Amino acid sequence: MLWAAQSAAAHAAQHVVKKGETLSDIAVRYGTSTSALARANGLSNPNLIVAGTRLTITAGGGSSSGAGATHEVQAGESLWDIAQRYGTTVHALAQANGISDPNFVLVGTTLTLSGGGGTITTSSTGGSTHTVSAGETLSDVGARYGVSVESIAAANGLANPNLVVAGTSLTIPSGGATITQTSTAPSSADVGYLLEQEALANGVSTSLIKAVAYQESGWQPHVISRAGAIGVMQVMPATARWVNKVLLGGASLNVRDTHDNIKMGVSYLRYLLSIMPTQDKALAAYYSGRGNVGSKLHRYQRVYVDSVNALTARF
Repeated sequence: MLWAAQSAAAHAAQHVVKKGETLSDIAVRYGTSTSALARANGLSNPNLIVAGTRLTITAGGGSSSGAGATHEVQAGESLWDIAQRYGTTVHALAQANGISDPNFVLVGTTLTLSGGGGTITTSSTGGSTHTVSAGETLSDVGARYGVSVESIAAANGLANPNLVVAGTSLTIPSGGATITQTSTAPSSADVGYLLEQEALANGVSTSLIKAVAYQESGWQPHVISRAGAIGVMQVMPATARWVNKVLLGGASLNVRDTHDNIKMGVSYLRYLLSIMPTQDKALAAYYSGRGNVGSKLHRYQRVYVDSVNALTARF
């Protein structure tokens, strides 16, 4: 998620809820659990949280290191939340715990965290370095290390924090959490899981969402088209801004973040399905823009729609 940068201290920290954030998102960021946050802030329903609420952040839920590390599933947590917190993948967690359906995990289940993809450590003195990957922004780097964009820019003498070149070695100032992962991209199984989760959350066919994502990107998180469309759902930056502002009520989802990209793509397709006269025309609008869809589909639109429909049958 593209969070406002601030220190992720484990004890007595404060966090103001942003539009689009869930309690699970916040728990993952601060290395705690949804139930610990709910208890500390007197929240009776962890699935309902209002933007602007000031939360007290406390430690909670699970061990983050060691060969026998475990995590007890808290109310409101998904396997994706847990995987992100511990630097592993949904697929690795499911395999390590014999979970056949990663969309279904019971509260109170103790998960083994072996076979994961990373470690989580904290840094209180000194700093660290980070090499910018293709497609990364300074906001991405700041969110990863729990420090502000401004502090990274100041530490590295960057006059324009919106411009950072892939391959640049950045000095990360102290004060945040350092997350080191051995895998830089979610697996295909993780992407499929997220597509299912967002389809269910938006009341859209999971088969259709998976088909559109496969047609658009082959489920590849870091694909950028020649036209500038980004990620699994191939969301254009202008579309991402519109979805954040209009459909999501002023949220600040990051189109380059895999989960956020899928959220925006599914939200946009749901909107098109609600306003276009047929599903085929909604798909054509997703592909080529609503204004380019007439009474009859153009040949290139028909080819796209037919391909998605064929893929839907597969999924």
